[in-house]
Amino acid sequence: MNTYFDIPHRLVGKALYESYYDHFGQMDILSDGSLYLIYRRATEHVGGSDGRVVFSKLEGGIWSAPTIVAQAGGQDFRDVAGGTMPSGRIVAASTVYETGEVKVYVSDDSGVTWVHKFTLARGGADYNFAHGKSFQVGARYVIPLYAATGVNYELKWLESSDGGETWGEGSTIYSGNTPYNETSYLPVGDGVILAVARVGSGAGGALRQFISLDDGGTWTDQGNVTAQNGDSTDILVAPSLSYIYSEGGTPHVVLLYTNRTTHFCYYRTILLAKAVAGSSGWTERVPVYSAPAASGYTSQVVLGGRRILGNLFRETSSTTSGAYQFEVYLGGVPDFESDWFSVSSNSLYTLSHGLQRSPRRVVVEFARSSSPSTWNIVMPSYFNDGGHKGSGAQVEVGSLNIRLGTGAAVWGTGYFGGIDNSATTRFATGYYRVRAWI
Repeated sequence: MNTYFDIPHRLVGKALYESYYDHFGQMDILSDGSLYLIYRRATEHVGGSDGRVVFSKLEGGIWSAPTIVAQAGGQDFRDVAGGTMPSGRIVAASTVYETGEVKVYVSDDSGVTWVHKFTLARGGADYNFAHGKSFQVGARYVIPLYAATGVNYELKWLESSDGGETWGEGSTIYSGNTPYNETSYLPVGDGVILAVARVGSGAGGALRQFISLDDGGTWTDQGNVTAQNGDSTDILVAPSLSYIYSEGGTPHVVLLYTNRTTHFCYYRTILLAKAVAGSSGWTERVPVYSAPAASGYTSQVVLGGRRILGNLFRETSSTTSGAYQFEVYLGGVPDFESDWFSVSSNSLYTLSHGLQRSPRRVVVEFARSSSPSTWNIVMPSYFNDGGHKGSGAQVEVGSLNIRLGTGAAVWGTGYFGGIDNSATTRFATGYYRVRAWI
């Protein structure tokens, strides 16, 4: 059986790179398993009047020559939203920069031909922007939008209940004075939908999390995404969510985003149960690929529940950008993962794991802080390092709980096997994190 430790997690694959500025798009999958991209092709990042929406499909390991979905002479199409409907119909939506109109197109022949279905007028808004992966909620198919009128900002949906023939404005997720914009939505079943949004320019190192428990009818602001090793005050853009599950069948959410300060695309994961309960508990960030300049706009599909095939638009200058594909294998995500919690020597701690059976493997880790950059695996054993004698964590595994007994020195200051890499010193207090697999 493959384990977390013997599978490559990140693999950069084939790129769609030509002498154009290709950016602001979505990756999705057709019913026959073919991957495709819908995106903006232009000569530069912003401005100009030649931005058009194009489509390319991965066939036999080679991206097809892009075909035009939509263009308008003298006008600039911007971000592209869309995806594959349950029927197999492909939807693509984009905002025309000069007019502020959102135009919706569909294809029923795997992207060969496209038909215009709907135009959402700007009306009194300063802007309406289509952005993100579209998705099905009950009988509705949804295209994400963000909008602004003066100092009022909105996250809302464009919806169709008849298979993409007619469209209209639907649910409003947020309306207020915080400039949320690029937002990813993830239906996870039983009426639950998670959302993570970019905040304004992206500065401040924050992404915002929302949740609906009634198929998008009402929404709760869960606060900023809280994770181990946060992003400081960095610029974060274009979050993208997917649903995965462990080899034991435990559901997780994976979040991909681009940090334009460190110039990397990262991912974090969280147990679905934690995500539903609140915005805290996301794991440390893991780098996927370098993302220079104004790169970003990651999107992805999930195969087999744990294998992510994704796309990053990688910009090297304001006139040069291409689509780069990557693979992230998350087969080793745990079925239980605690937050870092405070511990001291010679103490007992009981954690309810909720797995309904005894896990087959448990890992205990030690750190000096609750948001560490390094940590150590605690060995459940007796040791003698010459100057001190004592024991690491003693672990009792059951069908309901994991019990940890921290060690103590035979003489002198108590400790329990925690070692600080920088000081090579044992400590009497610190933090544990516990992960388990079934």
